[in-house]
Amino acid sequence: MTRTKWFLATALTLLAARPAYAASDEPFVSSTELGVTITANDVFDGIEESMTFWPAVRKHLASPEFGVADLAQRKEVVAYIRDVQGKLHDRLMGGDNAQGMDVLNFACWNLRRIHFMREMRGTINADDALPRLRVEFHNHYARLLREQGVVAPEQLTAAIEPQLKLLALPVDRHAQAMELWHKVALCLIAMEATGVGAVMREADHALDGSPAAELTRRVVAAADLASIMKSQSGPATKADFLAAWDRLAPPSLIASAEAPVVGQ
Repeated sequence: MTRTKWFLATALTLLAARPAYAASDEPFVSSTELGVTITANDVFDGIEESMTFWPAVRKHLASPEFGVADLAQRKEVVAYIRDVQGKLHDRLMGGDNAQGMDVLNFACWNLRRIHFMREMRGTINADDALPRLRVEFHNHYARLLREQGVVAPEQLTAAIEPQLKLLALPVDRHAQAMELWHKVALCLIAMEATGVGAVMREADHALDGSPAAELTRRVVAAADLASIMKSQSGPATKADFLAAWDRLAPPSLIASAEAPVVGQ
């Protein structure tokens, strides 16, 4: 076990008393929802990935190599990522068991969402379309959330189906994809219901009116796609981020900055 995993394992041991996450009296985290079990190792790996992925991406964003926007905007993006990740770290490691468990709950649902998006990738078999579909789905969710406060999964699946039909998938694969979108919607709604979800909302609203808002949202969306579409079995890398960046639609299509969390 690496030093990072030892540190996280110690923290998780202190948090593992909640029945929803502790399958037994053993000090590990396990959660099963929507047919997907997330284990302690999954959480460890997801957090470790964030700890290696984001520093490399932040360094790239601040470098002349990243020739998008001016340096002031790029620095604002880096500051946003640092701020949100700092708040998540404080909630996980700050000694408040309820907040720590809330972070783990959020992380488990996020890992399930990524799991279903990877299944989606195999189901639709259209890497050119998946980034656009992902952006449309998350944008619609962000708009409904701001307008209504509460979002039903059926609203999201109804909104994405016309876009999915453009792929002209066989009937069975179309049905499989729609079921996966429904599960992704349930994951987003569950993530939103956590305390971390409230932190994410506050951070996103703070971007309103910022010159760096679109750039920030595109960076976060590219990071998510990097984890979903990475080419190797290990952690997502800067190369995966750059590939995802190139796949994305124009930044004006990115409507909200989701949680800067990358997971396996």
